[in-house]
Amino acid sequence: MIDMIYNCRQADLTVTTASADWNSLCMRLENTMNVEQVEMLHDLLDIQSAVTAEKVRSSCKEGFKDGVRLMQGVQNYS
Repeated sequence: MIDMIYNCRQADLTVTTASADWNSLCMRLENTMNVEQVEMLHDLLDIQSAVTAEKVRSSCKEGFKDGVRLMQGVQNYS
């Protein structure tokens, strides 16, 4: 259920683009690489993005659970 709630809201989020500094550095790095190295860099960046997304998703789920526990605690206290 938590995944469903998160994923429904995820579709509504706007994705911000990387900063100009990040783009500039990536382009400079890619210009020093051959095609195979650029593909490897892109694969590494994709893996890192996936890991980061999973960590964020996990943190959101834990935060949601914490919020529910807090609300239950307040309700039980009343």
